[in-house]
Amino acid sequence: MANLLLDRTVRLAVTGLSGAGKTVFITSVIHNLLSAAHRPSLLPLLGVQARGAVAAAQIISGATLSRPLFPYAEAIAAMAGTPPTWPEGTRDISQIRVAIRYRPEGIVSRQLGRVATLGLDIIDYPGEWLIDLPMLEQSFAQWSAGVLALCRQEPRQSLAADWLGFLKTLAPEGPADESKAREAAARYTDFLRRCKEPRHGLSLVQPGRFVLPGAYEGAPILWFCPLEGTGDMKPARGSLRALMESRYDAYRREIVRKFYREHFRTFDRQIVLVDLLRALDGGRHAFEDARAALTAILGSFDFGRPSWLAPLLGSRIDRVLFAATKADHVTPGQYGNLRSLLGEMMAAPSLDMRFAGGSVAVRALAAVRCTEVGRGRVNGREVRMIRGIPVGESEPRLLYPGDVPASPPPPGHWEAPPAEFPNFRPPPISAAPVAGIPHIGLDEALEFLIGDKFR
Repeated sequence: MANLLLDRTVRLAVTGLSGAGKTVFITSVIHNLLSAAHRPSLLPLLGVQARGAVAAAQIISGATLSRPLFPYAEAIAAMAGTPPTWPEGTRDISQIRVAIRYRPEGIVSRQLGRVATLGLDIIDYPGEWLIDLPMLEQSFAQWSAGVLALCRQEPRQSLAADWLGFLKTLAPEGPADESKAREAAARYTDFLRRCKEPRHGLSLVQPGRFVLPGAYEGAPILWFCPLEGTGDMKPARGSLRALMESRYDAYRREIVRKFYREHFRTFDRQIVLVDLLRALDGGRHAFEDARAALTAILGSFDFGRPSWLAPLLGSRIDRVLFAATKADHVTPGQYGNLRSLLGEMMAAPSLDMRFAGGSVAVRALAAVRCTEVGRGRVNGREVRMIRGIPVGESEPRLLYPGDVPASPPPPGHWEAPPAEFPNFRPPPISAAPVAGIPHIGLDEALEFLIGDKFR
């Protein structure tokens, strides 16, 4: 089936920071498209499905030769297991193609019984890689100064104590020492990984490949870290600083720039998944850090500006969707606030994309709905709550999620203790593509991203 004749193809890229739900989103999209012919009511807001025009869908496993295959079979098996479990998250770039057979609109097409085929190429990659984009405009000294400035503030100052202490033992202008460079990079990597632990919830980590190296795991190109700067003075030849700077430059050239040239510029459509609830629950530092990371990611899509970035990224992407995930962790009355909060966070950068002629939208969704709506009492009053089975447990719990702010919270918001919610396990589903997977807003997201391709 790899040589199936397609009428058209759309390349949809899926990204987001770790824990945002990329693997689950893609698995749900694939499984629900495969199930759509059996269950017409599964995706009611996807126009082609609403008019009953989807004939069938099929995975074309041999459609990509240059990228690893997205592990759909493994992911759906985990979610359909007993008990159901979540699949492993994204660690590298991967791709999968779904061929969708449908009946085009129009009287002539209907009379002739014409059937067309859309090839949907879904590309999965870590959002952490996009946070590296600003490094392309920064010298090693400038980047080092920026990272070290962040590390002078809490919570990073405490998290980086081991790495910062080791830096004090180094002589940057002294002879290059490979073992010390590698040790410094290892301690810096440990610091970045601690930043991303759920209890800290920090998102702005550079370089992104240090925490998600993919094919570069263990490669010497990752053996560098920020150093106390001396301005833009050229480092002495053969010094530790010169070694670190050369690897920084190689990282930008061979990894960051290469990713944008070989992969990013081939995408047609893009969805960015954002776990706003985790950022809110993490407190002020986690929320502001997520906001800064999102701003860095948004810069990747600013392809309309006449600058050094334009020839690097190209201008293929014409639609970008930003989606606040895990909407099933709040009650339906909070979906609007979740969407409004994300929309306000990315409002200014999205204006540039719209000005350049691109379409930008914001949604709240749950690619897999794990909870149901229930009712309970809080402080003597009856309120809507959510019911689900936490990971590691066997019985459902009824929880009150509270309210999501409709805009970035003021300083006083963080004085109250944040809500603490468990990860809910997947609902019972079948691996057979018949009943599909329950969701919130997945069809609306697909209509924005690919709906026009069926017309």
